[in-house]
Amino acid sequence: MSTLIKPGLWQFLRTTPGVPYRRLQSTYSPAMTVSASTMGFQYERAVALTLRDFGMDTMHSGRVGDRGIDFRGTWQLTSGAKPVGLVGQCKFAVADALGAVAADGVEDDEDLEYEHTIPADRFVQTMAPSSTTAVDPAVRVGDSAAPSATITAPTGPSQYPAARGRAVFGPAGIRDMEGVLSHHPPGTLGLLVSNRRFGMAAVRQAMGSNLPLLLVNLAPPAGALPSLLGTKLQCTGFQWNYTAEALLPGLVAVPRYPTTAGQTLPFPVHPDTGPSPAAVNSAPEIILLLHGRKIQPAPAF
Repeated sequence: MSTLIKPGLWQFLRTTPGVPYRRLQSTYSPAMTVSASTMGFQYERAVALTLRDFGMDTMHSGRVGDRGIDFRGTWQLTSGAKPVGLVGQCKFAVADALGAVAADGVEDDEDLEYEHTIPADRFVQTMAPSSTTAVDPAVRVGDSAAPSATITAPTGPSQYPAARGRAVFGPAGIRDMEGVLSHHPPGTLGLLVSNRRFGMAAVRQAMGSNLPLLLVNLAPPAGALPSLLGTKLQCTGFQWNYTAEALLPGLVAVPRYPTTAGQTLPFPVHPDTGPSPAAVNSAPEIILLLHGRKIQPAPAF
């Protein structure tokens, strides 16, 4: 587990005048005495718990000498089928979790980049075969009816307007995950989970890999810090590459946006213009469908 802000940095920010990161101090409370490494450990535990809602039988395994694996488990999409092995890494950005923005020109982790970004609410709609199906609003999740509307996904993130100047997750973390996955049996799915958005270079690196990779954005809810233990995280991005498609037949990731009535409905995405401004400003909930039906959570421990 590598955190995107080093332990002890908060104390440095609070005591050193004129540091560009000084704006972060407004989000720091003296009561928040949990170190960045402890927050990272709690994030790993929360990730393993949240992924069980997607049917993954995951267990936290991060510890000293874990060889870069923060959680592992299996994913059995259909009864009778051979479970898919899972290994995963977590990358937790404390500054992002606190709602702070790093100053320009200051960098503290090689996994970061300051390039064009894919907004998290559009992340699920780009690049992968997983985004080629939308669900008709008249079909409730869990109904036996299959999705009734099919759309063509964009061929790449360049078709969407890109945000500039934000710290995003870079390709170094993808390459690190590829190295970890190369030591596991063929057919093992590698998950990379972060609360920070994946940048364009990271997505391209993952899409071009010959190893099965899954990129997931899981963010803690507001007010969950400094403790994340027992917290369910919000999924804002879920995308696998073409190599992983063979391991996940019939799986579709669908963003659902809240309505004025407090309910959520699938929001169709036009292949050329992307989501409407109203949809972009909403916080989507990512759900997984298998042959048109919502995936059930994994059994409790």
